[in-house]
Amino acid sequence: MTRNVYVLVAGVLTICALLFLLKDLGDRAGRQTESGASAQEESNSPMARRIDEQAIPLRRKVSKRSEVAELRDELERTQTELAMLARPLNENDVLSAAVNAVVAQGESLVTGGYQLADGRYELTFITPKGIDQTGRSPGTDQILIEARSMVVDDAFVEESGLGTLATNARNTLQHAEAWSGDDVFNTFKSASEAEGVEMSASPTVVSLPNQPFKVEMIDSDGKGYSLSGEADFMPDGSFAVKARAERRE
Repeated sequence: MTRNVYVLVAGVLTICALLFLLKDLGDRAGRQTESGASAQEESNSPMARRIDEQAIPLRRKVSKRSEVAELRDELERTQTELAMLARPLNENDVLSAAVNAVVAQGESLVTGGYQLADGRYELTFITPKGIDQTGRSPGTDQILIEARSMVVDDAFVEESGLGTLATNARNTLQHAEAWSGDDVFNTFKSASEAEGVEMSASPTVVSLPNQPFKVEMIDSDGKGYSLSGEADFMPDGSFAVKARAERRE
């Protein structure tokens, strides 16, 4: 009987020890859980957000510096363009026409119309075409510029309806028209059959979008004709053309 009591007491003590051990393990697990939650809460604490928020202005500053550099480049390019367009309006030996316009696919920009020393008028036809890297059209990798100068007399001006372009001004800004391909073809055809009309060869130059191009037909004494500018693709498939035709007599 006494032995059975001892066995029962030992069993109860063993059970109590196991319960105590389980409670201790539970308490430790609870503390670890609280510690993990505290660490998670600390990672989401205001200090952690401040660090993240401090990184944002740094990225913005880098972006701002990039934007400033782009704006500076754009300003320099604009100043160069303005100098090109305005140069040199006060020189007596220079005739010029500067234009900044948009023309559709298949159209030509017609400018000039200034009067030469012999009384005739000079017109410039600028036709941009999009080409690929192999030179095939259509394309969007490069821009082919077809340039042609045509010198006409008063009679041809009247016959061909060029009176809106012929001018007594030696230097013009935004004095231009956009012509369809058919209008250009018919005018060239009439010019080839008319007397007192001179047409230059049709030089072409290939340029990357928004990069300078230049066509020159200059004598050894520096006199002659030049066309400079740049062209770019527009989202709708048209072309933005900035150009200056110049004649030195």
